[in-house]
Amino acid sequence: SDEAVVSVAATSWLGTPSYFTNYGKWVSLSAPGGDLSLNSTYGGVYSTSVAGDGGSAYEGINGTSMACPHVSGACALAVSWYYGAEKKKGLTNEMLKEALLSSVTPVDPFCDAPYFGNMGAGSLDTYQLLLAVKKVAMIPDVTVSRVGEVTVNLSEYFYKTDVLTYSVAAQGIVEVSLKDSVLTIKGVSKGKTVIRITDGNQSVRTINVTVK
Repeated sequence: SDEAVVSVAATSWLGTPSYFTNYGKWVSLSAPGGDLSLNSTYGGVYSTSVAGDGGSAYEGINGTSMACPHVSGACALAVSWYYGAEKKKGLTNEMLKEALLSSVTPVDPFCDAPYFGNMGAGSLDTYQLLLAVKKVAMIPDVTVSRVGEVTVNLSEYFYKTDVLTYSVAAQGIVEVSLKDSVLTIKGVSKGKTVIRITDGNQSVRTINVTVK
């Protein structure tokens, strides 16, 4: 699978892998695709169709052709939310993908072999995606004096903050501590360094720090 492509697996309304779904380590995430094998009446995704007389109709259909549009529609809504309701600018493909994959809900609890671990980062959650896309901005560069300190509230830049960790590229320039999602940067000696923060999942931020 191309890393630039978001690959979508399909799940039933029960959250289980659909009987027809693709799966593998290359899958990005899962989304509702229906599963008529579980229920021939209610197992599909309600979709536009053609009636017997050639007119318009609706019917329950299943397929990854149902799962992929769920993701496309959720992403379109997130873009609209980002620029419209949030009044922000500069959303990139990479930022949207990060928000999409960091806001999923667990799918593996509904999976047995061979699907377990092969249905992507999790299942699409559109509401959580809207919350996550608000926090995909990069952290501005930081300048601090040798006797000063600066704090950065990481909850403004990470959707999930319960497992944040950090590393410092060049030692001896700053002292860094993290408590309750607040990163404190204290200047030690003149120079420049980079602090890398991750949530242990899909989100990574870097802070370029200059000590004067």
